[in-house]
Amino acid sequence: MSLSEILTKHHIRKKAGSKSYERGETYFLTDHVSHLLDRNGKITAIVHGTHDYRVRLWADENEFGYACDCPVGLRDEFCKHCVAVALQWLQQNDESSYDTNSAGKATKPPDCRAWLMRQDKATLVNLLLEEAELNEELHSRLLFGAAAAATDFELATHKKIIRQAIDCSEFVEYGDVYDYWRRAYTVIDGIEALLDQDRAEAVIELCEYALRRVEQAIEHVDDSDGSMGELLDRLQDIHLTACKAAKPDPRALAKRLFDWELNGDWDTFRGAAVTYAEVLGDKGLKHYRELAEAAWAAVPPLGPDNGDAESYRHFNIKYIMETLAQAGGGLDELIAVKQRDLSSSYTFFEIAQAYRQAGAEDRALAWAEKGLAAFGEETDSRLINLLAELYHGLNRHDDAVNLIWPQFEQAPSLETYKQLKQAAEQQQRWSAWRNRALKFIREEIQRQAAGERSRRRSFYDSWSDHSLLVQIALWEGNVERAWREARDGGCTEGLWLELARRREKKHPRDAISIHQRQVDRCVERTNNNAYAEAIVVIRRIKKLMAESGDGMEFQRYLDMLRANFKPKRNFMKMLDEFRR
Repeated sequence: MSLSEILTKHHIRKKAGSKSYERGETYFLTDHVSHLLDRNGKITAIVHGTHDYRVRLWADENEFGYACDCPVGLRDEFCKHCVAVALQWLQQNDESSYDTNSAGKATKPPDCRAWLMRQDKATLVNLLLEEAELNEELHSRLLFGAAAAATDFELATHKKIIRQAIDCSEFVEYGDVYDYWRRAYTVIDGIEALLDQDRAEAVIELCEYALRRVEQAIEHVDDSDGSMGELLDRLQDIHLTACKAAKPDPRALAKRLFDWELNGDWDTFRGAAVTYAEVLGDKGLKHYRELAEAAWAAVPPLGPDNGDAESYRHFNIKYIMETLAQAGGGLDELIAVKQRDLSSSYTFFEIAQAYRQAGAEDRALAWAEKGLAAFGEETDSRLINLLAELYHGLNRHDDAVNLIWPQFEQAPSLETYKQLKQAAEQQQRWSAWRNRALKFIREEIQRQAAGERSRRRSFYDSWSDHSLLVQIALWEGNVERAWREARDGGCTEGLWLELARRREKKHPRDAISIHQRQVDRCVERTNNNAYAEAIVVIRRIKKLMAESGDGMEFQRYLDMLRANFKPKRNFMKMLDEFRR
C-alpha cells in the first residue's frame, strides 16, 4: 500500500496517543516543520524544537514506518515530531493548501531529487563539501569515511577525528548539546562501520579511546537529557561486539575492564564479569576474580555507626564482588559480601530479601528486625515494607500496621496511603485506619494554613490546598468527593484537568469551566506554542458546548476571547480556524 493510503489523521492519532498527538499538532500549527521532502514515498523533514530533530516516514506493507532522532524516537516510539511531520505532509498533499500560479492552478513543491539526479558528479561533490564547511556533523562523517577508506590505515588519524568531535574547548550549554551529540554519534557510527572491514582489533582500541574522551567531556557538557550516557552505552556495545570478533588476550582484557570498572566514575563496563564472560573465558575470568579479591581484601568492614560509604571506589569494588557472587550462584557468598558493608539500612533490606527469596523466612525476619533496630526512624521504607509483609505472613497484623503508620505520618502521599490500606486490610480494620489517615491529612492542611510547624519529618510538597485529598478520592473512585475537595480547598492544575476528564459525560458544565481557565492560562503565557495548546483545548470546549445543546454558546465564548485577548494578534489569527 502507498503512504497516502495508510497515513491518515486517524492512524496518526492511534499510533501516537492523545498526548503526543496534541503536542505534535501544536508543533505543526506553529510552523516548526521545515525541509520536508517526499522521495518516492519516503518522507524526510526537520522539526525545530529545543533542538532540530530529523524525522523519516515511509510505507511498510500495510503500516507506516517512522524514525526520529529525538530521545523518545530513539526508543522506537511515535513521538510528537513524527506527528508534526505527518500532519505537515497531509497538508502538503492537500492540493487546496498549495499556492496557486497566475492561472489559478495549484503548484506543488519542486522535485529536488529529480534535479540532483541530473547533476554531474563534480557538482554533487562540491555541493557536499560546501555543506560540510557549515555542518560539523557531516564534516566528521566525511573525514571518518575518508580515513577508513585510505590504503594506509592509521589509528592515529582516526583518534584525531574522534578527539576533534568529542573534546570540548568550552562548556557546551544545553541549547548546543544536541549538535554536539550528533557530531559525536556520527563518529561512533564510523567506528562501528570498521567492523565491516574486518578491523575488530582497531575498533576495540578506538572504542576505549573514545570512551575516555567522552568521560572527560561529561564535566564540560550540560547533560540534563542524559545524552552523554547514550554515547557511553553505544561505545560499550560496539566494544563488546568487536571483542567477540577479535578475541583479544583474555588476561590483558580482564585487567583493562577491571581497572576501568573499579576506578571509573561513570559506570563504564559495569558488571563486566557477566557481560564479557564469553570473551574472557575461564582464563580471563580467573584473572578478573584474582584482581577483585585483592582489592576487596583491602576494604575495611563497615557497620551502622560508620555512615554510608561515599567513595566511588568502595562502591565499585562492592558491586564487582556482588556481581561475581551472583554469577557463581552462591547465596552464602553474596551475603558475605553484603555483610562487609552494613552502613546503610538498604543493605539489611537486600540481605533480608535474599534470604526470603531463598525460602529462609526466619533469617529474613531476623535481618529485617536487626536493620530496623539499628536505624530506627532513618530506616529505608523498603525494609519497613518487607518487615510488614513478613509480619503479615506470621499473622502479626497489628505489628505490621504499626510499622506502616509512622511512614504515612512522616510522608503522607497517595503511595503511603495505599501501603497503609494494604496493611490494615490484613488486620480487617481499614475503615478505622482510613478515617485516622484522612483526619491526619486535614489537620496537616490546617496547620500549614495557620503557619504552624508540621508534624512531618519530610516536607516535600505544598499543603496549601487539598490536592492529596483529591488524589485519594479519585483513586478510590469517588469523583464527586474529589470534586467537592477541589472546590473547597483547591488542587493542582493537573488534578483539575483530570477532574474535567472524569466529569465531562455527566457534568459537562463543570468540565467546560475548567477548560476555559486552562485556555486563559495558556494565552497569558504569550507565545505561539501556548496559543496552539489553547486552540486544542478550545476545540474540546466547542465539542462539549455542542453536546450541551446551546448552539450559540460557543460563539459567545469566542467573542469573549476576542475581546479579552485582542492585543495578542497571533492568537487572534489562530482563532480564525473557528470561523470555517
